[in-house]
Amino acid sequence: MEKKIEKGFRKQCIDAGCKVVKYQDPGRTGGPDRLVLLPGGFGVAVWVELKDMGEVPRRDQLNYLIDLNKRGFVAYWADNIDAAMYPIKVLLHNAHSVDFMARVLLDIHTDQLGQM
Repeated sequence: MEKKIEKGFRKQCIDAGCKVVKYQDPGRTGGPDRLVLLPGGFGVAVWVELKDMGEVPRRDQLNYLIDLNKRGFVAYWADNIDAAMYPIKVLLHNAHSVDFMARVLLDIHTDQLGQM
């Protein structure tokens, strides 16, 4: 199922003009599945962890997302294509909102980690 979400997400990103890279950090576990490079010359990179419907990230995955958010990157997880595409669509229309979105996601991920 996760493969189906990844495939649909990748197709929608490419259709929107993004480049999608399968990501694996060789020195650390828990890295997001995908790195999405947005078009438009703004140098915007978005990190996305995709899960099966109803699943949530592991603690190490959530910590990785929090670390990226603290560094100012948009990094998040989603368990369906619509949720995965929403931040991408927002950024495609409003690339200067990267810093704001990274801070909001940091708060969300920190709260989720506290609930584990």
